[in-house]
Amino acid sequence: MSCKEGEEKKEETEKLLSEEKTTEKYDQIKEFDWLVGHWEGHSSENETTEVWEKQNDSTFTGYSFILSPNKDTIMSEEMILDQRGDSLHLVINARNQNNDKPVAFTLTGFAANKYIFENPDHDFPTRIIYNKIAEDSLLAEISGQNEGRTTIIEFPMVKKKE
Repeated sequence: MSCKEGEEKKEETEKLLSEEKTTEKYDQIKEFDWLVGHWEGHSSENETTEVWEKQNDSTFTGYSFILSPNKDTIMSEEMILDQRGDSLHLVINARNQNNDKPVAFTLTGFAANKYIFENPDHDFPTRIIYNKIAEDSLLAEISGQNEGRTTIIEFPMVKKKE
């Protein structure tokens, strides 16, 4: 990626984030403090890595990638979780998808350690779920209509010990 492309991505992300004013009260995003850290999932088909950092009282940043068994990158993305006003947004910028532009998902529901983000206008996924199983394990899930069928893809992960 060139510097110009990097700047354009940054500008797109900042535009999405600035559409709502961030308040001084960040009660909702505190619910995600458990997410900070290095998460990994392994299967016979791939290896998933997701890393989250807390940037400030209203913003977390992260990145994720999936590797094939022979260590080729299948997918990579940058993520921002932020609270704007009374809303939480998960902004995903997946490489080689959506014309390399960020897509925002809004927290639409949460209960019992399950957090649901949705964007019904996106092609796939339209829903992203983070399910905190325990302090050191989570199940991330993406779902939506894909080629006319409901598709659900799960990513079980455990937190790496620091």
